Amino acid sequence: MVAAQGTILLVASLAGIGLVPFLRRRPHLLAAGTAFAAGILLPAIFIHMLPEAMARSELASVLFVLGFVGMLLLSQHVLKTDPCCDHEHAQHAGLPSYVALALCSVNDGLIMGADVECGFASTTLWAMVLHKVSSSFALVMLLASFGYQVHRLAGVLALVAFAAITPATLVLATQVEAILPYTAILQALASGAMLYAIAETMLPRMEHAARDRGSAALPAFLIAVLLSIAIEKLGHQHEHPGHVHADQGNQAEPRR
Repeated sequence: MVAAQGTILLVASLAGIGLVPFLRRRPHLLAAGTAFAAGILLPAIFIHMLPEAMARSELASVLFVLGFVGMLLLSQHVLKTDPCCDHEHAQHAGLPSYVALALCSVNDGLIMGADVECGFASTTLWAMVLHKVSSSFALVMLLASFGYQVHRLAGVLALVAFAAITPATLVLATQVEAILPYTAILQALASGAMLYAIAETMLPRMEHAARDRGSAALPAFLIAVLLSIAIEKLGHQHEHPGHVHADQGNQAEPRR
């Protein structure tokens, strides 16, 4: 059962990655695709990643701010990236965003590990499938906005590794509880860093594209925001590792 669900999640992530070449062959859709990716990622930070980190670490809110400020200083004074214009970006400018989504994928695997016995009829599984398609697609679009050549061997390997994170964590879910506090710390830092990347890279590009007559960038962004909220809310109608449903109160033991 675990292997089958892991395979489904892996295929979902690869499907999200596979959407990008389809858009790249249609340049008029590329700006809309970037806007859609921004709309997927932005709510995920505040609905999924940051709340999960805050539930596990009292310092998460502070670390979130430090991640944002740290990425600003790194981007402007070390990497010297130009997030809005067409200049070349620094080689590692997209790394914080990759780390943020990778840690989010670790958390997804932990969530699935708590719900795995529900089988293929589980709402959690199919909400997670939608989440993996959208987050994988958004990651590729975000990295591409930094100038990454994701179609080259190193980029392909990085994306395949990203797609495998949630299935691998699902398989190892019973062995990762001891590292949860450290995951929360890294997830909070990376969430702040990713918010900076979205605000300084993807949103300015979306705004420029949206000024063109007939551009689908703004509608794509708004649709993605609503879709991301729906996916996140659907995916959170389950029991998180170490937590119980609200309607169970204190009468039920946390599922391990």
